[in-house]
Amino acid sequence: VVLNTNGTVSQVAESAVSESLGSESVFASLGIDDIAACYDSTDDKVVILYAGSSGYLTGVVGTISGTGISFGTPVVAFSEDTGDDGNDIAAVYDAGSGKVICCFIQKSAKRGRYVVGEVSGISISFGSVSDFDANQCRFVGLAHDTTNSKFVVAYSSFSNSGYGQVRSGTLSGTTITWSSASYFESASTEWVGAAFSPDVSRTIIGYRDQGNSNQLTAVTVNCSGSTPSVGTPVVADSGSEARKTKVVYDTNVDRVIIIYTDSNSSNRAKVISGTPSASSISFGSPVEIATGYADTTGLAFDSVSNKVVAIYEDETAGNGYYAVVTTASNNVLSVATPVIFNSGNTAKMAVTGAIESKLAICYVDQANSSYGTSRVLQLAATSTNLTATNFLG
Repeated sequence: VVLNTNGTVSQVAESAVSESLGSESVFASLGIDDIAACYDSTDDKVVILYAGSSGYLTGVVGTISGTGISFGTPVVAFSEDTGDDGNDIAAVYDAGSGKVICCFIQKSAKRGRYVVGEVSGISISFGSVSDFDANQCRFVGLAHDTTNSKFVVAYSSFSNSGYGQVRSGTLSGTTITWSSASYFESASTEWVGAAFSPDVSRTIIGYRDQGNSNQLTAVTVNCSGSTPSVGTPVVADSGSEARKTKVVYDTNVDRVIIIYTDSNSSNRAKVISGTPSASSISFGSPVEIATGYADTTGLAFDSVSNKVVAIYEDETAGNGYYAVVTTASNNVLSVATPVIFNSGNTAKMAVTGAIESKLAICYVDQANSSYGTSRVLQLAATSTNLTATNFLG
């Protein structure tokens, strides 16, 4: 039995929860140029980082209740122009320190910058902004290496012919000490994404390799030493021309999942699954999410339902869609029928897992003055009245 909040007891019980979308909630009443999101598991909050119409990097904290989400007051983290490409802001949460780490590209100078934030209640405070690379950069991906307690930033170095570079950083307070850069690709790269695999203790970087016909490519990175050690790059989708790349890791089956749009397939959104090892990755076959022209994308893994959620804008239909993706252990992906989350043009977007099979979809609603908007997606799941603290026996 379990102890109820009113002092009575009840039998342990389970109930089915259906898939549903909550109502729209505006988090920024101004135009948005770029966006990232993560989940603060300590404070049970969604944190959104975005570049507003002013270009300023801004953070806002969201609280999920049921399938609704409410927001605190936005806080400016950097009062200069920031990113605009949909892969120029990245954010992760570190439960060990209780900090949000955001890496981003300063738009005018193209410098690689970072800032550390901390949630308190329904607000967030930030430390000083500093560089992870003072040279010209674009297309930033960020992962948290929980094995080595490091943050791994991957990006295109425009000061080095667009070559792919990666650095690891160690957090102390609100300051990160970054390693020297290692090359993950000795050719021009774009649309860089990253995720960490606790299974093999490697960060996986997915990107567009302009030195190899713009094909979707991936590589593993080991950050156990003072500088990142890079594995052998692997073409994930031969014949593709990849854009809008995002990467997550499915810890249920220990597979990396990449979403991207393929210019060689009428710019359709695709997903692909890969099995990482210490120095390489083997991939299954890509799966098209839909047949329309896709522009922007997002990707998140929900560890309760063990599902991946892909989001994208279908410019052919003019709507924002989500699709639930199931990963099999043999790298075969099953994609459910896409569902509209925004009826109208939907620009830059991000999605992050939260609690109880709920995810926050964050996007630019062009039908509403390009305001920053969010909806909660409740995935189909089994709910229980048993918690970590109410079990009596």
